[in-house]
Amino acid sequence: MKKIFTLFLLAFVCCLNAAAQFVPEDGKQYVIKDARSDYYIVLAVGNDSQASDTDNTTQASLGVTGTPFTFTPSGMGFVLSTDEGKYLGIGLRPWNVGTTSSAVWTVNNYEEATGLCNIYLSTTSGKGLGLDNHTIGSGVYTDKSGQYWKIEEYVAPEEVHTVTATVDGVEYTMLEDGEGGYIVTIPEVETGDHSVTVSFDGEEFTETFTTNDYKVFDSTVSVGKVNIHFKDGVITVTGDGIGGSVDPQPSYPPLYVLGFDNNWDYANPSLTVDANEDGTYTITFDATGYSRMAISAACGDRDTFDANRIGVTDEDAELKTGNVLDLVRGGEGYNISLTPRHWSFLVDLDAMTLTILEGESANTLYVLGIDGNWNPAKPSLTVQPNKEGDYVFSYTVSEKTWFCLGTKLGADSDDWKTFNANRLSAPDPDYELFLHDMVLLTLGGENSFAIQPGTWTFSVNKKMNEIKVTDYEGTEPDGIQTITTSAAAPIYDMQGRRVAAPVKGLYIQNGKTFVK
Repeated sequence: MKKIFTLFLLAFVCCLNAAAQFVPEDGKQYVIKDARSDYYIVLAVGNDSQASDTDNTTQASLGVTGTPFTFTPSGMGFVLSTDEGKYLGIGLRPWNVGTTSSAVWTVNNYEEATGLCNIYLSTTSGKGLGLDNHTIGSGVYTDKSGQYWKIEEYVAPEEVHTVTATVDGVEYTMLEDGEGGYIVTIPEVETGDHSVTVSFDGEEFTETFTTNDYKVFDSTVSVGKVNIHFKDGVITVTGDGIGGSVDPQPSYPPLYVLGFDNNWDYANPSLTVDANEDGTYTITFDATGYSRMAISAACGDRDTFDANRIGVTDEDAELKTGNVLDLVRGGEGYNISLTPRHWSFLVDLDAMTLTILEGESANTLYVLGIDGNWNPAKPSLTVQPNKEGDYVFSYTVSEKTWFCLGTKLGADSDDWKTFNANRLSAPDPDYELFLHDMVLLTLGGENSFAIQPGTWTFSVNKKMNEIKVTDYEGTEPDGIQTITTSAAAPIYDMQGRRVAAPVKGLYIQNGKTFVK
């Protein structure tokens, strides 16, 4: 009889060992389901007089959706805890007995194929999870017989919301923005007052907003836990009520630039400029010739480009570094006139301004006529000062040539009044320059300089109002002799100033002796 009992015990142990061991995966949560129903174990906070003498204990019961548990190995079993730090505990009913005292449960007779098992207390012999009945809300007990349970991996339910925005009576479906919120882009609306109603799962929030120059003011309206953000025709809905809390970066359309390289193909712009993070645009390029620049928020054909054109309000605006110009939309503005150089602009469509980041220096010197071009609006040379503050430029001419200097261009090809008012004039009409000349300049007037064929290098000092001929390669004109003199002879420069002697390298012109 003893042998038969021993064989029976061995067979029972073998049967127990035949069941697979439950091994939870790290980082995963599980729900516990009643094997005979569709109900799961949940932890409900309430006053459970049977479970404890303490109010607000957490008792276990059944519900349609289960409480997700983490199985943490402890000894020969597991501690079952929630994200909120609650435990499946010990007692007549399992409840949360505190963060310092938690029950250890063993998973017995686990069938890997079905997920079925018994769950017993490891510290109390013969006590397993049981039920008082099989109705929703029924209590979960520890009893001797235990209960069959099914352990399933917890899958968080997917949040599905219906969100719409109705602007001035037109409804738009909002899309998830990937940041936990919803977004919709509405067409540009006319200037004036408007109304928007955002519907979130049937709950509606209505707000008014005002547009100016076809732009929606940047504002955020908070209603309950939902934030409605309006900016530039984009409505963004975020907040705790929809599972998000961070406004996504609004999207800004690109700007298109034409003309600075003489390209006026409205379907293929010279530049396509994306917005900076703050919604402004930085436009940078090198203009190789005299041209005009046009900016638009749309391209494709001329009508589309012109309808969305963004121009300056002042046709004769100075493009000096640091200057801020006002902008206007549509065909009311002007294109920007450019001289050959490197340019950089900052466009702000909220403030409707254009800032010259890199433009013409306020000390720019313009040269006209040296190549036969006498257009006061489009100089032959644009010269910037060097580190010493001098304006140095060179030019080669094949025949006798005249040129003039100015500090401000005229508005057009006939505007000599503006140029002459800012001209650095020669001492006399058609004043001829020679190598090593240093000549005083006069602000205003109409006098130009003349030079003979050859390669010339000039240096202009605006503080001293002087122009110097620093280098010349060519044939000196007739009537000039190179001589050497002594201290006995008085020597003067071209302005009649006495020059110390002895001086070598002098020349005589029209009977006078000058420094060469």
